[in-house]
Amino acid sequence: MEGIAASSGGRYYSAKASNELKTELTKLLKEPEPEIEPDDLIAQVNGGALVASTNKRFQSLNDGQDAPIKGWFKPGDEAVFAFKGEQPAMIRGFGLPVLESSPKNLKGFDVYVSTKGPTEGWQKVGTYDLPNMVFENRRYHVFNLDKPVAAKYIKFKVFSGYGHEEFAVNWAGPAIRLYELKVFGDLGAVELGPAVATPQEINLLAVSQGGQIIASSNNKMFSQLIDGREETISPLSPGQEAVFAFKDKKIVTLEKIAVPIFGSYIRNIKEILIWTSTSENPLKGYEPAGRFEVANLAFADDPYQEFVFDKPVRARYLKIKLGSAQGENEYIVLYELRAYGKTE
Repeated sequence: MEGIAASSGGRYYSAKASNELKTELTKLLKEPEPEIEPDDLIAQVNGGALVASTNKRFQSLNDGQDAPIKGWFKPGDEAVFAFKGEQPAMIRGFGLPVLESSPKNLKGFDVYVSTKGPTEGWQKVGTYDLPNMVFENRRYHVFNLDKPVAAKYIKFKVFSGYGHEEFAVNWAGPAIRLYELKVFGDLGAVELGPAVATPQEINLLAVSQGGQIIASSNNKMFSQLIDGREETISPLSPGQEAVFAFKDKKIVTLEKIAVPIFGSYIRNIKEILIWTSTSENPLKGYEPAGRFEVANLAFADDPYQEFVFDKPVRARYLKIKLGSAQGENEYIVLYELRAYGKTE
């Protein structure tokens, strides 16, 4: 056996060298070193960060390790990534590895970019198919864009897998596996305009700021929306309404509202309607202020999704109406409601 190893360029291990054999096997089986490229804009070591996703497993998709499998995904799962310091960049392309041909591999996916924010201004770059094959001498399939595109955020959305016979445990649908995602481009290569300093905002609806519940179908539950505790409030039903007032029932000027989403869930609020009134009678004088759709995404830096009114509105009373949940025929779960503005 020792002669065969020597003639083939290998190394012979005897039973006496079992510890040495164990050490060598450990080296062979250890996780691969991160494959980091300077222009991989979403790599964690380059300052890239996951901003929001429907699946927590996306958080390891930019760690530089393309093995082992990062987790199982389903059609419709999506993630938003930002570049270092949320700086703008020019995107040239992106790449994903295929380590073996399998019906569990990702097939179709969509890519979007935004120069505005993680919940707005999305423009579709394209729909792509990842080949279900392994190329010699390279692990990644690279998709080069016809021309670079400007972006501050990039969104990756799983569209389909190669097999439909494989099912994940937690949902009735095909289980799709992913390993890593790279985005290639040049950081700071585009100027999107100077940042404008924002003064400190005040949540006028908070109990600590004098906010109060005036009327609702369930005052005990709706009063928890403004207590600052962010605890689960359920079950709430589509069509339920609540009226709130501000400190001493005085008129304020409102600019936006905000609700938190702590994780993708079929019972999260999807649509919320807002009215305001300056009347001294809490039942009269309401004008529509907005109808807003909440994304079923949990943002990493701040779970609150903000909805800005078309123009500032004066209000003595704020009325909300729950539209629908993310899933059909589901009750609604809420945690907190904020309203930002200034006193008069």
